[in-house]
Amino acid sequence: MNREEATAIQKEILTSCNGLTEEAIRLVLSNPYSTVSHGYQLHIKSKLIETNLPRLKTIAQKHNLALNQSRNGLVIIYRPCFIKY
Repeated sequence: MNREEATAIQKEILTSCNGLTEEAIRLVLSNPYSTVSHGYQLHIKSKLIETNLPRLKTIAQKHNLALNQSRNGLVIIYRPCFIKY
């Protein structure tokens, strides 16, 4: 996703999720050689992830984005890229 879209979704998350702050959400530019996503990703790390996870999933689905949660509590929201053969 482009930076403008990532920033808009970041704002939506901040207004929709209780207790998440700007410090909890980082815009990260993906590796240019990545086969998973291109452009920006939202990396979210907070002690409040579990309580906000259903809302984050809803936001990701609304924007046709993927959401991955790691074992250490990091949530990554990104636009998956599909390779056409």
